[in-house]
Amino acid sequence: MINACYTPVREVEVFYNYLLSLMHAGAGLKPEDVLVLLPDVDTYAPYVKAVFGNGPYPIPFFIAGESQDQQDSIAGALMALMDFDALDGFTAEEVVSLLETKRICQKYGITDMQYLRDAIEALNIRFGLENRVEDDTRFVSWQYGFEKIMMGFAILTEQSIPSSQGSYTLFPWREAETSVAYDLLRLKAFLDDLTIYARTKTEHRSLADWKTFLLEEMLERSVAYSGQDDMELDHIYRRMEILERSYETTPLSFKVFRHLVADTLLTDTRSGMYITGNVNFLPVIPGRGIPKRVIAILGLNGNVFPRKDSSLGFDLLQKEPRLGDRSKKDNDKLIFLESLVASRDYLYISYIGRDIQDNTVLPPSIVLDELTDYLESLVPEESRELVRCGVSQVHPLHGFSSRYDGKDERLFTYLFSDLPDQSGGGKALQPDIAGDTIPGTVQLEDLAQFFTHPLEWYYQKILGIRYDEPKQPLPESEIFDLDNLQYWELKRFLVHTDPVGEQELVAAWTDKTMKEGNMPLARIKEMKVSEAQLEIGDLQASWQELTAGKTGKSCQVEITVGGIVVRGAVTNLFDNSLYDFTVSKDALKHQVKTRIRHLVLCACGFSGQAVFLDLHGKKFHMPAIAQHQAMEQLSRLTALFRQGCEKRLPITLKAANAFFLSGGDSGEPLNEALREIKKEAEGTRTTEPDPYVALAWEEGVFADDRHEALEQLMNEYAALILTPWET
Repeated sequence: MINACYTPVREVEVFYNYLLSLMHAGAGLKPEDVLVLLPDVDTYAPYVKAVFGNGPYPIPFFIAGESQDQQDSIAGALMALMDFDALDGFTAEEVVSLLETKRICQKYGITDMQYLRDAIEALNIRFGLENRVEDDTRFVSWQYGFEKIMMGFAILTEQSIPSSQGSYTLFPWREAETSVAYDLLRLKAFLDDLTIYARTKTEHRSLADWKTFLLEEMLERSVAYSGQDDMELDHIYRRMEILERSYETTPLSFKVFRHLVADTLLTDTRSGMYITGNVNFLPVIPGRGIPKRVIAILGLNGNVFPRKDSSLGFDLLQKEPRLGDRSKKDNDKLIFLESLVASRDYLYISYIGRDIQDNTVLPPSIVLDELTDYLESLVPEESRELVRCGVSQVHPLHGFSSRYDGKDERLFTYLFSDLPDQSGGGKALQPDIAGDTIPGTVQLEDLAQFFTHPLEWYYQKILGIRYDEPKQPLPESEIFDLDNLQYWELKRFLVHTDPVGEQELVAAWTDKTMKEGNMPLARIKEMKVSEAQLEIGDLQASWQELTAGKTGKSCQVEITVGGIVVRGAVTNLFDNSLYDFTVSKDALKHQVKTRIRHLVLCACGFSGQAVFLDLHGKKFHMPAIAQHQAMEQLSRLTALFRQGCEKRLPITLKAANAFFLSGGDSGEPLNEALREIKKEAEGTRTTEPDPYVALAWEEGVFADDRHEALEQLMNEYAALILTPWET
């Protein structure tokens, strides 16, 4: 049987199904009756472990010839621990990456690595075990982070408390009491062990002492193993005993010891090992000619097998080749012939036959073409195509494909239990489609956010498509500058404070923010505060003048409109007026949010005006709206919201604003809006393209045949959202 697949993992899955089908058909096979040859063991080994180790029907297997520096091997885990360099300062990413090694993670019982990464980032742990108080680097150290965790377990408070380690304070971490927080204690145990190892690595010891350190301390404390690893453990112990006899009592540095261990453990691939009672996966050379009932060859790709002959420029043998000279290509062809002869009952071959990106046909190994040509030569010419089709099969890209529906007896699977009954009748089960996409209850802030970017809302909330920045490695140095969000929060805080009378409040807030990892250390934070105060000076003065002698309040609102319950809290209510401001240069988005908050308040009976301040302190007024008018407008808004939850609204805030501000001949406002949408989709020299608008543009959301509906939508959107503010 010759199978063409898209990926190595699909090759292994198809072969697993093939073995189960033979057993199901009553072939009387035992695991030791099956031999699998792999031209590229390291590529296929992880997939063999994943499929055979987690399949619904256990089949014992053994992989020989796998490189010992693989991360899931004991030797690989030991080498990772030995390679950890404490001179790098115990940086957060290096420590966590080491803990993510499979066997180390299992040994310490870590249940959620992503939680650990998020917690370390939230705790602002960057580098160093303790660091110094003088330059504030103590606040990015492991010791300070774990002290916050321990205080979080012991004390539930948002106030600062004195540290037990010095003359400074800390804020207990409020997330420490969650159920998964116990992983943080396991992380602490791992870090303590790393510290011990780092100190030991500075010593000079005899090889016998280093052997004890490696096998009785590092292995037993930090690497997980089981009874299935007895062979590898025996191999490691025997190799270490040979080293011990070679160097006896000679004192060695850890660097030399590490080099000796690497040469000893990582150069031996155990390629010739063979275990009875298992399906054995072997490289082609040690597995050649071994007779078995089932011989399988996976990965028989044209660019892998047979190997190509290569020679160095000074190889004189290549200048005068003679009959009998060694040839890798001819040797591999002979291995293939020996494997054919060695198969007693079944011969199974697979290769990568289709490109995963564009579905183009990929050629198999030349030996496979020769085998197929020979089989065709055994029958009359008119039947040769039937021979090729009879022995070859192209498998789908995914194991859960609807083609595994039982209609083709050569396509079957045992791996996916949710596939339809393969008795020959049914269609593949379709995944559940999300039900009603219109929420029965929506938070006020979510409703306001929807109208600032309807397309982003639909793609994120309804389709689950997000174009967030990819997760970066954990930072390994302290903050030297504020990102946009951190700078925005700093400016918003400063607006609410008196620059003269509340300096202590500002100092306390910046100190807390620094210790939480949202502010640079030492003098840099003072520079950033000064920069922010200078930028929002006019806004700060206007806000202080506007709210002088007034007490701000908040109000809970809840109202049902168009079958949707809108609820939330509105803050910054002063003397029956809604005050708001923005610290951003572009005030449009924030004006829209304030407009919607004010509209909901008026629909609930609020009779005050709304006042909005931009970054320069300029005032904008919105008069109160009668309750019945507010209810009518809010009803139209929720109708747009319902529509935007069911399908993509072909509108953006910038385009609607361009439509609203544009005048002239009929149709010109719509053209202005479309030009703005195209700029958002494609970007400009100074702005990045909006990925959600770009996706909608590519998918024809703004197509010509929709322009009439688009113009109606723009008119409705502009009338409800972009009502002019009075200055």
